[in-house]
Amino acid sequence: MKNYCADCRKKITRYAKRCHRCASLGKNNPFYGKCHSNKTKRKKSIAMTGDKNPAKRPEVREKIKKAKEGKKRKPFSKECKRNMSKSHMGISSWNKNIPCPEEKKRKLSKKLKGRKDPLYNTPQFIYQSLQNSHGNKCYYDNEFFPSNAERDCYIELKKLGFKIEHNFLNRFDFLILINNKKVVVEFHPFDFKLTDKQYYIKRRKLLDEYGHKDLKLIVIKNIKDIKILEKYERN
Repeated sequence: MKNYCADCRKKITRYAKRCHRCASLGKNNPFYGKCHSNKTKRKKSIAMTGDKNPAKRPEVREKIKKAKEGKKRKPFSKECKRNMSKSHMGISSWNKNIPCPEEKKRKLSKKLKGRKDPLYNTPQFIYQSLQNSHGNKCYYDNEFFPSNAERDCYIELKKLGFKIEHNFLNRFDFLILINNKKVVVEFHPFDFKLTDKQYYIKRRKLLDEYGHKDLKLIVIKNIKDIKILEKYERN
């Protein structure tokens, strides 16, 4: 007759109630709730430092290498990722507020100069870099948005039925058609340096420099302000 562990349901010997792992978990472990004294910790530390550590021996390292060859780690589950994220919350990085030495900066600069990657600095490389830095939150309709607020602005304009050209001239947020006329819509939630009027003048000048003096410029400060465009005809 087969016997199974009461906790993990693994096969065990006929006389055992739990497997070796479950029998030593939690309160079942004789060392549960206890900790080593500082004296014991020092002894263990001395015993494992330098060449005394078996993992540093060449023959042991070779065995470990052979055992791991051709094996891939299973991907972390969503629950595991959440737990890892929670465990790191509120813990600052070890190198926070520690300036990088100038010598190290020069070494990194030399190493990265003229890198051999054929895709380096190409549109595909820049697109991938943006995707890695911002995550998938700022993507909608296969379009990249530098912020969630700008993405929401795009969605609201879509709901109103406007035909939109996103990232107009690689400088402006949106280009829409109103009454058969092209209008540039710029989403500007806040700016610590420029007032709303200064920002409008700055963007207007830039639009004129690109040879689009005939285009009207509308600056939207809040997503709710998009409702102002409802009175215009869609094209």
